Amino acid sequence: MNQAPYPYRKELETRYTFVSEGKKPITKVVQFFVTEVKDLYCLGFGDLLDDLTVDDSVNSNNGDILMVIITVFKIAERFTEEFPNAKIYFTGSTSMRTLLYNRAIKTNYRALAKIFKITGFKESEEALIEENYNEFGNNGYILFSLKRIKTK
Repeated sequence: MNQAPYPYRKELETRYTFVSEGKKPITKVVQFFVTEVKDLYCLGFGDLLDDLTVDDSVNSNNGDILMVIITVFKIAERFTEEFPNAKIYFTGSTSMRTLLYNRAIKTNYRALAKIFKITGFKESEEALIEENYNEFGNNGYILFSLKRIKTK
């Protein structure tokens, strides 16, 4: 992740925006939703619509997916600087998007692993199984989590 992210702006305590500058400018929103579990946040991501809602299922095809993903990871890094005990989980709104996120983690694993403990979740017959992220092969994850590594 040597590439610089898009400039982003913190709008609320848990909400950030940036503009995807591919084929056309598209405002993106990254939101960390509080859960019932202390320090556990769900990462939501999507396009800001004219009515100020966020569409997490749209496929923008803006030609800059790498920059968008790098920016989302950088926002997660910034968020966990402010909330160092936060554990962030996320999945795609579709199975194809989950595969895309998995590829993005694999591609950037070494850089991300210096900042985060990364885990993946697999489905079993009885429950979800969380394991340390395996960057090799077809890992079959349906959900991911990032937890900032404590530094001195």
